[in-house]
Amino acid sequence: MLIYHLSQDGHPQAEIARRLGRDKATISRELRRNAVSAGYLPDLAQRRYAGRRQRCRPRLRLARRDLRRTVILLLQQGWSPEQIAGRLRREQGATVVNHETIYRFVYDSPLGRQEKLYEYLRRGQKKRRRRQGRRVHTGPIAQRTFIDARPSAANERTQDRPLGKRFATLRAGAGGECPGGSPQPLHRPHPAGG
Repeated sequence: MLIYHLSQDGHPQAEIARRLGRDKATISRELRRNAVSAGYLPDLAQRRYAGRRQRCRPRLRLARRDLRRTVILLLQQGWSPEQIAGRLRREQGATVVNHETIYRFVYDSPLGRQEKLYEYLRRGQKKRRRRQGRRVHTGPIAQRTFIDARPSAANERTQDRPLGKRFATLRAGAGGECPGGSPQPLHRPHPAGG
């Protein structure tokens, strides 16, 4: 209500923000988000706020009783959450429940804990353990040359070519012989090729 009165009195947004102890971007967003042709209306702003809050609240997992009963029954028969979600998707023609929702139901819901539904999962662990790390999905190698496009000189190479700068300096014993009978590099080659 205060935002409305201050803006109606012609105060700039920076002044309204200072008086309310808020950032001016917050006041600007509030006025812009709840503006109508008649200007800023506090009652409309409150109703819109309540609607946004209602939509962002976490919904009950598996709220439909028949769906919950089906999921529990299939878990007890030894199905995995992925199999349950896939079967229901196939039968209904659309995603009914996600496998992550089933896992959360098993591990986080009061009913799941009370019924010890985790015991029906393949691993049967009380607590869900997330995989450590994520796979790195890197793209193809930049400026790569495919094997069929390599120069013809590469096909003519033999094994008795120089080993490269990393193996060029070898430890040699007296008389140029290597201790132990085989050449040893002075340093280990770096895995990244450096």
